[in-house]
Amino acid sequence: MSLSKLSLWIVIFLLLITNIFTLFFYKDEEKIEDQIVFKTEAGPLATINGEEINRNDVSQRLMDQYGEQTLIDLVNEKVVFSLAEKNNLVIEDKIMERELSRLLVMQGLVAKQEMDQLKKDWKRQIEYRYYLQQLLTKDMEISDSEVKQYYDTYKRQYNFEQRIQLSHIVTPSLEKAEEVLAELNSGESFAAAAKEYSIDESSVDGGYLGFYSETSSFIPPEYFQQATQLESGSFSNAFETSQGIAIIFVHQILPSITFTYEEAFHEVKQDLALEQLDQSINATTLWDEAEVKTILDSQ
Repeated sequence: MSLSKLSLWIVIFLLLITNIFTLFFYKDEEKIEDQIVFKTEAGPLATINGEEINRNDVSQRLMDQYGEQTLIDLVNEKVVFSLAEKNNLVIEDKIMERELSRLLVMQGLVAKQEMDQLKKDWKRQIEYRYYLQQLLTKDMEISDSEVKQYYDTYKRQYNFEQRIQLSHIVTPSLEKAEEVLAELNSGESFAAAAKEYSIDESSVDGGYLGFYSETSSFIPPEYFQQATQLESGSFSNAFETSQGIAIIFVHQILPSITFTYEEAFHEVKQDLALEQLDQSINATTLWDEAEVKTILDSQ
């Protein structure tokens, strides 16, 4: 499996986890209140023709359907983090920053509190994945020449290109753009102004565009040029593009992250070892080393 394919599967895996997390934990307040009531109210959860469904019924059904896999997942997590600590495994700060940045560019606009929680969960997922990979490959022999050849072939995959998260407002004339700027300078939110004044189809989303790099062909080149002169949380003056007169807003800037051969050496070696691994990337193969005993052993 090449690095590009490996990276793609990693991204898909993390996206699935992120989507599952979002589904279960980022619900509106009314649904959260419903869950709290479900947990705290006494008596049956439902009654059908006088027959009750209680908490034990629900708990047993959940255990029957998900109990074994949930137990395995919990054990796997404990095993990986326990063995990582035992073997003094670490993840370089630059690797963590790069992986978080890669996940951020696939995320839309979210509230700060939600983003803080997402980053916390992402960090845990990244740590788990990297520790697991290190544990499974730590005894494998890979020559320095193999590492160098692999790095020379795939070194761009180890870097992160600067991304800027943008929104924009497009107006038909400079005069209209100046009116919009006056409202923005008076405290109007950029999203509200975009919905009211922008002639671009993104106006329904408050002008939100997403993350873009300097080499992106999906936005006018002037956007990135203007954005690099702004700070996060600020908007530009009006400027001309092929699509009209534009004003852009910079939500955040994710800086470039690059790795020299020496900095990437251990990660490249690990990726090579993973390609040569003759087993699945699964923490259950580490259970014996961690002396795991579960109720499943007696079944």
